[in-house]
Amino acid sequence: MDQGTFKYLSNTYMYTSTVLYKYLHIMYTIYTMQTICCTTNKLSTA
Repeated sequence: MDQGTFKYLSNTYMYTSTVLYKYLHIMYTIYTMQTICCTTNKLSTA
């Protein structure tokens, strides 16, 4: 494998992992907020 191919693969890997991390972070944030909202709603209606 030459230098160019290796650089391309490593850049692609870095980009993919960054996107995946941001996506997971957003999903986790939404999930947490939904959980908090549900808990608050149950407490307020109880």
